[in-house]
Amino acid sequence: MKMKRKALGSFLLAIVSSFVLLCVVLHSRGVSQASAIGEICQSGGIVGLSGQQTLFSMLVSHWSMPEYWDRVVDVRMIRDDNVMFRSKPREGIAGVVPLLCQLKTVSRVNLDNTIVDADCLARLECLTQLRELTLAGTKLGKAEFAAIANLKQLDSICLYGATFNEDNVALLSKTKLLDLSLAMTDLTDDGVIDLSDSHSLQSVNLSGTKVADAGIKHVSKMKQLRALNICETNVTDACVEDLIKFTNLETLDVCNTEITERGLNRLRSANPKLKIEHGQALISWR
Repeated sequence: MKMKRKALGSFLLAIVSSFVLLCVVLHSRGVSQASAIGEICQSGGIVGLSGQQTLFSMLVSHWSMPEYWDRVVDVRMIRDDNVMFRSKPREGIAGVVPLLCQLKTVSRVNLDNTIVDADCLARLECLTQLRELTLAGTKLGKAEFAAIANLKQLDSICLYGATFNEDNVALLSKTKLLDLSLAMTDLTDDGVIDLSDSHSLQSVNLSGTKVADAGIKHVSKMKQLRALNICETNVTDACVEDLIKFTNLETLDVCNTEITERGLNRLRSANPKLKIEHGQALISWR
């Protein structure tokens, strides 16, 4: 019995020792990022940050800076680095971006409903692994669009519900973006004319915009598109022949539009492999 207790005691001691050693290792690897996380929480009101690369730093920050921990949430998603900010004045966001650059592995930044300017967006260039930028509900001018276009590392931009002059969308046509959401904006047929010059876009979301049949004629020049969302737009059967021109299209969302069953059948016969969403549905923000 004594032997069993002694063995159990040794086992538990080994576990505790290993845990302490792990803490030391994690601290040595992640203290600089943890410090940055703490500063961000203090100055910018961070809502979510998660990821395989920063999980250890999150644990370190939990131990070393408990006063900030309640303001850092959603650490259960261990898939890729993701930083999200709650609505803050420009001063808060501008102050956070330099600190954010210390988190080298961040691949997603969400600035929904924040007040951003061109300088703030330009500074995101320091995030060399940044792939997705969400600016839903923001107000963007020509300078902001130019700053976004200069973020060469980006693959995806979401401007859901953003306010902007549609002439500025042309600045995104020369980028290497793969995914663009302009859903729930005031974009019209004229706004997609220059966008059709893009040779890289694979997915475009125009749901909830003012785009109609004439706009689809312009967009149909992007033969490389694989996904197109025109849910809740003003399109009709008149654009079906232009939709057929998307020879690489894999998914098409025409929910809540005036495209009839006749138009859908024409699309199906022209591209039997095309997955078509139709009927009633909620607008997707991406």
